[in-house]
Amino acid sequence: MAREASATMTVILSAILRDTATTRLSTPQAIESFDISKTFSTGTAHGQFDRVYSKSDTISASGTAAFDLAGALTDGLGQTITMAEIVAIAISNDATVAGVDIQVGAGSNPLSTLFGNTADYILLKPGGFHIYSSYYDGGGYAVTGGSADTLTLTNASGSTAAPYTIWIAGRSA
Repeated sequence: MAREASATMTVILSAILRDTATTRLSTPQAIESFDISKTFSTGTAHGQFDRVYSKSDTISASGTAAFDLAGALTDGLGQTITMAEIVAIAISNDATVAGVDIQVGAGSNPLSTLFGNTADYILLKPGGFHIYSSYYDGGGYAVTGGSADTLTLTNASGSTAAPYTIWIAGRSA
């Protein structure tokens, strides 16, 4: 089956700081912002991807969700997908209760190129999200079937189910 893929990733962070303790005629303020946007098209080179996977689900108390990126996932078209390189990952912890944390990383056959060490992970707090992206060809997060091909989410809360959403885009070559 021939596939085409495209995406635009945009992150905009903006904050307004105001000095409300002042007795001046006007309120001093500062605007701090960060924004970045990348557009991806179909393919396996710079600025491209050809595989995408997404899922919203819940991890049982003390459970895990493991995503084998080398031939064990099915995309939205019902096709088994194998990724050789990850170009973008977005993960959100959809829990609304404090203490329902999700550990992202570590596990069996971990995607070590994302974290630098097989035991490394980040802790995703309720309502939080992380976005990873590598735009350039060869600069993504390499997937090595059988040894470094699994992204594991672990429910670190122990007693409460943890809802999450994950979106992964990658290259097949």
